[in-house]
Amino acid sequence: MTELSDAIEGFIAYVSRERDFSPHSVRAYRSDMNEFAHYCLGQDKTELAKIDNLVLRGFLAHLQKAGRARSTIQRRMSAIRSLYGWLMRFGHVTTNPTLKVRTPPREKRLPAFLDPAEVEALLDAPDTETPIGLRDASMLELLYSTGMRVSELCGLDVDSFEADMTVKVLGKGKKERLVPVGRPAMAATEAYVACRHELCSNLRDVNALYISHMGTRVTDRAVRYRIAGYLKDAGIEKKVTPHTLRHSFATHLLNAGADLRVVQEMLGHVSLSTTQIYTHVTTERLRDVYAALHPRAEPSVEDATVGEPTV
Repeated sequence: MTELSDAIEGFIAYVSRERDFSPHSVRAYRSDMNEFAHYCLGQDKTELAKIDNLVLRGFLAHLQKAGRARSTIQRRMSAIRSLYGWLMRFGHVTTNPTLKVRTPPREKRLPAFLDPAEVEALLDAPDTETPIGLRDASMLELLYSTGMRVSELCGLDVDSFEADMTVKVLGKGKKERLVPVGRPAMAATEAYVACRHELCSNLRDVNALYISHMGTRVTDRAVRYRIAGYLKDAGIEKKVTPHTLRHSFATHLLNAGADLRVVQEMLGHVSLSTTQIYTHVTTERLRDVYAALHPRAEPSVEDATVGEPTV
């Protein structure tokens, strides 16, 4: 194996079959490494023997010049490191150039989230007089009600729901978990299932809960596209993705006093530290808690004394 392109295909086949990565993860790896391969092609460095730490540093500079976010750069380099780890393990290369390259530290950003009123406006946006609107209303309700990832939503089957108002979610690493479903989300999903057959007369994926007009399982991209349209309808100008609803789910639960470990389990996080990023709270709640509990907090307008201070 001497060509980078062959190495990428071999690695993709490995993670697909041997490591049993999800289709979403495989697509992400392929996308990240294909960008690297395209850069190497432009530098006439398509052979593995020609790729050294200088080529990798040039790729880093290329990504930075293109204005890529730090998180994107981190992901690209992580994919390349995984590729070279595999190449080293199976003896396809004798040196690992990624060991001599440092990537910029990850930016520590608080997750973006919607306030409850914005969530309400977004959930009300679909036209529930149509089968597509009922489908989309169910998808939005479930994303917010359960905090599941968009890939998990797209992977749901019609029989994923349990009688006790929980849903079986197949998460990262193909780990299954049960997540409670709120009554509005359950009602929206039942209404959609009742007319699901109207979306397509020839179902190509009979098990899939959410189907397209072609009768196939909806994709992550399709869900993102539908949400973008409903944001305009709801008059929300924030940049919102399906993951924003996941952030909102966790933020609203924690702001209301939910236990961190319970939220961790519902989100499907292996590590509690991953969930802790959601422990940020809104500025309004910070002010409320401070005003209510701190002995030296500023008095409210109603409590303020009118007139001259007493000495």
